[in-house]
Amino acid sequence: MLWDGVSTGLPRHAERVLVVVEMREHEDLEVVLRSSIRLLEPRGTWALLLVCGERNKTFVEQIVKRWSFVHLHCLPISNFSREGYANFRRSQELLSWIEGAGGKLALFLEDICFARAAADLAADVAQEFSVTWHDGDCPTGKARTVLLATEKAFAAGAVGKIESVVKEANYTLKKLENYKSKDDLLAAVADVDAMIIRSDIVDQAVLDKADKLKIVVRAGAGYDNIDLKACEAKSITAMNTPGQNANAVAELVFGMMIVSARNNFDGTSGFELVNREIAFYGFGAVARAVHKLAVGFGMKSFAYDPYIPADKIKEMGAEPVSSVAGLFDHQYVSLHVPLTDETKASINKELLMKMPKGGSLINTARTEVVHEADMIEVLKTRTDFCYLCDVAPKDIEPYKAAVGDKYGKRLIFTKKKMGAQTAEANDNAGVAAANQIVGFFEKGETRFSLKA
Repeated sequence: MLWDGVSTGLPRHAERVLVVVEMREHEDLEVVLRSSIRLLEPRGTWALLLVCGERNKTFVEQIVKRWSFVHLHCLPISNFSREGYANFRRSQELLSWIEGAGGKLALFLEDICFARAAADLAADVAQEFSVTWHDGDCPTGKARTVLLATEKAFAAGAVGKIESVVKEANYTLKKLENYKSKDDLLAAVADVDAMIIRSDIVDQAVLDKADKLKIVVRAGAGYDNIDLKACEAKSITAMNTPGQNANAVAELVFGMMIVSARNNFDGTSGFELVNREIAFYGFGAVARAVHKLAVGFGMKSFAYDPYIPADKIKEMGAEPVSSVAGLFDHQYVSLHVPLTDETKASINKELLMKMPKGGSLINTARTEVVHEADMIEVLKTRTDFCYLCDVAPKDIEPYKAAVGDKYGKRLIFTKKKMGAQTAEANDNAGVAAANQIVGFFEKGETRFSLKA
């Protein structure tokens, strides 16, 4: 929090305080103001300048009315990017307020975003008005600790590249790899500023132990293993690294398709993929990588994505489909959607039974997107149907029983989720995660931040 541990550093001569702070929630803003005013009250009359988001201005003004000894001046700013600050810090309103301090000013910078821009502002203030300033825990280049927490460890080469990025920023990399107990993770997060994870669970229990944590980055695209609501409640930024694993997953999709089409190479005749049709549910980076390979195989592509306009899908080379149901008119359907309340168990018997003879569902998204009982029933009912998935369900036996000796042909599972398990994907996702953490602290970059 902004004022934790800085009261002894408050300059005794200061009569005005400039607070640069961005908080996502009103509750956080109130905590900051209450804490700051407790520090100011014993020192007499103070003027407090709070730089806040435009949407929070009215709220801020309301909650400080009860403190009559503080002369509040609130400067709203709608853009917290570095470019926004470049204009804001030169505004006449800000400069007049600082000038009125007569050299008796303390400047505090909040430790969540836009560190580089805030440091620029601090330099301007110090240089132009000869005032002292104190940072509230956020100058760029500050020593930080990044936890690499991977129950399923990265390849050694990827870890080395992650460490290089972290060290170049003068941060420390703390490693917790191949851990067996959640207790190990709970102990490890206590003193870290940032986390890099893979499929590791970051829930309320983990966040409650992570007192210093500001950012957690999922090295990969899927993020259902992060409790985003709990992160937002603690003003912790969560990110993923979309697209970094795309080629690895795409190649696995085609690997499973070929194994199935050739009957797991049992000596019997299979079929070729040329002129076959593949439809994508979701047309993000991974789906587009699969589409690119499909074009090379001479296949025809179709796609539905609720967030991408039909004309854009067509521009990228696939034929747009108007609904999820429409995808299941094609021989192959490949799933590329996150696990949400809307998608959970949404691929059901009604959709699966629509598929033409020899239909195959490919799932490199999440097993929970498919309705388990319905899938088992369809596998029993339709001896022509195939299910290709890059991670096995918790109980695989009912699936095996449904296909009998066709396991490995009509039904393909990997024991662990293998879509991103290549040396190249490890490097790409891990290094991207490390760079995003450095960019977050040093430049305030939040491009791949996630919302609950």
